[in-house]
Amino acid sequence: MMSTQAKADRNLHLKTLMVKVQNGNEVAFSELYTETSPLLFSIALRLMPTRQLAEEVLQEAYVTAWQKAEKFQSDKGTVLTWLATITRNLSIDYLRKKQLNTVPEDEGIHVETADPSPFQEIANNEAQNVLMAGIENLPENMKKAVTLSYFKGYSYDEIGELMNAPRNTVKSWIRRGVAKLRETILIPAEHLL
Repeated sequence: MMSTQAKADRNLHLKTLMVKVQNGNEVAFSELYTETSPLLFSIALRLMPTRQLAEEVLQEAYVTAWQKAEKFQSDKGTVLTWLATITRNLSIDYLRKKQLNTVPEDEGIHVETADPSPFQEIANNEAQNVLMAGIENLPENMKKAVTLSYFKGYSYDEIGELMNAPRNTVKSWIRRGVAKLRETILIPAEHLL
């Protein structure tokens, strides 16, 4: 488990890189990409129906991050959170524009392909296993709401319809589920990504 000091050091390092990126430093941007792209690619792979589309989303996420670097505000969250939000939003926007479907709910979270993808390699590492175990340990309503939102790209209203719950209840389940993951899984595992 990552110590509080190690988490702070990692976040400070990424923030320092981001400040350099905001000043147009391409070397810092390359380092930021190297350190954060495995996590962002795993997010895109979970939302997109093919590896090729996930790669396109990842590329667009970093183009967006470069172009909008000045919009990052460290007082509103970490660099990883900001980049993950960009990736998730681009994935969902792309799916909606192209009217593509993600993996059907009953097929689970994993996508099988003929060739091993970077996601399949990431899935084998400890961080991925810890994250999946954390999701499995959430209460059923939170687990389903978080999975539908973050891994399948459903909106609050769509999740509400699927789970027969009001929008505000869905938002609460997702917020509390993510908070539990953040406390027990995501932050301690960041050093592994």
